[in-house]
Amino acid sequence: MKTSTVDNNVGWYVRLLLPLSRKMKLDIINRLTASMLTKKKKKKNEKVFDGLNNSWCDEVSAEEEIKSIRNARTSNTTRLIEDF
Repeated sequence: MKTSTVDNNVGWYVRLLLPLSRKMKLDIINRLTASMLTKKKKKKNEKVFDGLNNSWCDEVSAEEEIKSIRNARTSNTTRLIEDF
């Protein structure tokens, strides 16, 4: 992010916060400070894929699997699929 963009964003937030009471501003400061001090927790959905590496262990190479998938296709049989 460019510095000018950051400055514009900060200015926008300052204009947004100016009319708030001192108590509300302090509450926002406390919440921002607390959010910066706490460790970032992994979201639940990020853990879903943690155990999936090497889960396909049937000793079939990638090339053989691709060939099997291509041979199993039944629709669009007139289309030519080129290897890259």
